Amino acid sequence: MRKLLKIIQNNFLATTIVVVYTINAFVKLRYPGVNYDEIFFGNAALGVIDPSTFVEAHIHGIPILLIPYIGALKAYLYFPIFKLLGVSVATIRIPVILITATTLFLLYKVAERMFNKKVGLLTIILLAFDPSFIVHTRLDFGPVVLSFFFRVLTFYLFFKYIDLKKTKYLIGMSIALSLGFFHKMD
Repeated sequence: MRKLLKIIQNNFLATTIVVVYTINAFVKLRYPGVNYDEIFFGNAALGVIDPSTFVEAHIHGIPILLIPYIGALKAYLYFPIFKLLGVSVATIRIPVILITATTLFLLYKVAERMFNKKVGLLTIILLAFDPSFIVHTRLDFGPVVLSFFFRVLTFYLFFKYIDLKKTKYLIGMSIALSLGFFHKMD
């Protein structure tokens, strides 16, 4: 907890921007209605294994592909959420908003490392206040949120490796790339 508070204190402006993004994404959370892209993983997350319900491939009842180019990673992540909290607009949208908020902060750290603090702040300001970005991430059109997260996480871990020369960052990078590829093979 102390480490998290220190990170927030040292990155106050970036944290504030991420919080503003999060608040904006939460406004009128139930609008518009749920769309196809943000819930097609739902049957797999609920354990329904049927090719007519967006489970392209499975192994022993565990979904692997939802459609030919999208893996079941999002279904795996949502399985405990849906089990514990049920399926609702909030349980569908809040996780992707929080993942995007995390990604924005990581993007700030990447841009700060690549360029400087001002460029890092400008980068996340341009995204966090862009209505199109807010809508596309809140509704996870594409689905893009996990792809965005794993791409940024890969760069973040790459620069951590360059700076600290620790193998754990290379391993983390490999895992992030693999999960990103499994999620969306594009």
